[in-house]
Amino acid sequence: MTKYLSRDQAAEYLLERFGAPIAVSRKTLAKMAVVGGGPKFRKAGRFAAYDPVDLDDWALNRLSSPKSEGRSLPSSRFLWRATKRLGRLICEWPLPSPRS
Repeated sequence: MTKYLSRDQAAEYLLERFGAPIAVSRKTLAKMAVVGGGPKFRKAGRFAAYDPVDLDDWALNRLSSPKSEGRSLPSSRFLWRATKRLGRLICEWPLPSPRS
């Protein structure tokens, strides 16, 4: 049998399980229940009841896929904007391939 959590307990559960980047306050959970974007919940009378499994699913969906460390190379769009702003071509991206 599933033990449902109150909105206060759900906010505390998210903080303990996932930490600050994923955790939201009780008030944020209440707002998301109205406007959308929050975890699934059920109503128990006038109170919201959250299933821990639904909280886990929602929190994991908010995380991005794993990223490698370090900065990635700038996109060609970024370089185009930078060169346009400066009024001259600094470098070409992607670099031209060597000719055989």
